[in-house]
Amino acid sequence: MKRGKSNSGDRQRPVATEARPEAAGVRREQSGGDERLAGEALLDKVAIARRLGVKPRTISDWVTQGRLPAYRLGPYLRFKWSDVEAHLDRTCRVTSEGSGE
Repeated sequence: MKRGKSNSGDRQRPVATEARPEAAGVRREQSGGDERLAGEALLDKVAIARRLGVKPRTISDWVTQGRLPAYRLGPYLRFKWSDVEAHLDRTCRVTSEGSGE
């Protein structure tokens, strides 16, 4: 039995946990040969969950409850880390461990 190459299984898609800025609609600026992002990269809920130490479902719940700022791109949630940090600075209280007095 001869084995030939299959065209259907040859291609692999890259998997990323953080959103690609181009896919999220962030423009790229070009000046000469220098290419850089025109804005801050957008992160998906998995990346935000990792940074905050919670599950992605918790991030979805917080967005639904209005407790976390997000951008909705079709069915997807995207976040700017600077927006999340600023929101947490305004709304969260920092406590020290063991100060139960």
